[in-house]
Amino acid sequence: MRRATAAALVSVFALAVLPRSVVAQGEDAAQLRPGTLRITLAPDWSRWDHRFGEGTPGYARGALEPAGIDFSSDSLGVGQLPFLQGVQTRVRNITGLSAFRLNLGRAQLTLNTNVRVVPLGTTPSHFRPGIDPRPVRVRYGLDGGPWLLTVARLESHKGVDTVIRALPAVRAAFPGARYAVAGVGPHRSELERGVAELGLGDAVRFLGFVGDDELPALYNAADLYVGASRRVELLAEGFGIALVEASACGLAVVGGRSGGVPDAVREGETGLLVDPDDPAAVAEGITRLLGDDELRRRMGVAGRRAVETYYNWDRVARDLMQIDAEFQRR
Repeated sequence: MRRATAAALVSVFALAVLPRSVVAQGEDAAQLRPGTLRITLAPDWSRWDHRFGEGTPGYARGALEPAGIDFSSDSLGVGQLPFLQGVQTRVRNITGLSAFRLNLGRAQLTLNTNVRVVPLGTTPSHFRPGIDPRPVRVRYGLDGGPWLLTVARLESHKGVDTVIRALPAVRAAFPGARYAVAGVGPHRSELERGVAELGLGDAVRFLGFVGDDELPALYNAADLYVGASRRVELLAEGFGIALVEASACGLAVVGGRSGGVPDAVREGETGLLVDPDDPAAVAEGITRLLGDDELRRRMGVAGRRAVETYYNWDRVARDLMQIDAEFQRR
């Protein structure tokens, strides 16, 4: 479940809890109630827009009434707009995984309908504190520390390069501090060059792909989670599911004040929000938490409590069920 996209996860739950709606995601679509349609906007729109475009049998004749649109992806491309502009006046519900996603949708479309934010969650029974980190420490060479951790695709908007540029200042205050990055992507070589240019050597460890079975232990091996995502052209963090996974494992987090991250990090309670374009600001947030064990512990405890009570799939399902019930009463 962890490796699925945020958009796919929203749709999986919509399929499970909205038995009277149609939910579409990627190449999968299931009609569960004749005459209604729920559309999830995905980054790979070009793979499936033909299903619901002007050439779709029935749709052009108005046989399907859009019940809702989910703004659930990291980016909303201009290629989506012609189709959306054709259906938006008949959409009754619009949901998004963060306020940022919905605000971006408002900026690109004229939305005169019911708009709801449904932040994502994680599985607190899977991502939890107290998991033995020794096997992953041995496997990935995570000796010493303190260890900072980022779990993300190596894309420009994830801000891994900003954390790398912040690391010299962090290590000036905490010489043993090191940075582990779990994920794959097209920018790895560029990031590795940045590490070399700063002379950071083995202070930064690129772990590559880490499977769902090892991620909880990896979070438990870290001392602080850093997700310095930022806006880069049309790319931005839609929500930041790794942030709530880290919180579920009892980690305090430093997040970028950008995109949907403020919906995943409760500033001053579960973590700190910083300017993700400023390495000095990122370094300040990291050093503040590394230098205050009690604050870091308190934020970790609060993060775990937030996941148990709010950032979990049971709550996501309840929210979607409530939205569907309200739609059915109209």
